[in-house]
Parts: sequence; structure tokens; C-alpha cells
Amino acid sequence: MLVGGVILLALLIGFFFARAGYANMLVRKRVAPAKANAAGWWLFVFLGSLATAVVLAAINPIKFLAPLTIAPLGGVAVVALILMVVSSRR
Repeated sequence: MLVGGVILLALLIGFFFARAGYANMLVRKRVAPAKANAAGWWLFVFLGSLATAVVLAAINPIKFLAPLTIAPLGGVAVVALILMVVSSRR
């Protein structure tokens, strides 16, 4: 569990920098800074929920691949992806 937590923390740090890069790219494409920042945070939530699901599945697949665990994480990922796409429009 400790190794999985360290891997997840390292991924979240990387996703945080990806969030900033994505927001800056959107601002360069003439998207309003507030919308670009919101889209960046939704990207972070999307990637974080997917990474959490993958790390949990790698730690203990029998326990964490249950629909009761994976379905909420997948739902959060889908909602965050939709909100990211909607927020990144001009």
C-alpha cells in the first residue's frame, strides 16, 4: 500500500504540472484565463481519478476492481472529462 501511495503521489505531482501546461496552452489559443484554469483543474481531476483507479487495481485487484469501487471513480473521470471539454471552449 505504501508503494502504491508513493506512486500515486508522484503521478499527482506530475498531473499538477500538466494542468498548468494545459491551462497555459489554452490561454495561448485565446481561451479566457478563467475558463482555461477551470479546464486545467478538470484535467487534473480526470487524470487523478484514473490514476487512483489504476493504482488501486494494481495493489489489490480482487478488492478494488469491484464495481462498488471502480464505478464511482469512473463516474468522476467521465464527468471531469466532459467538464474539461466544455470549459476549454471559447
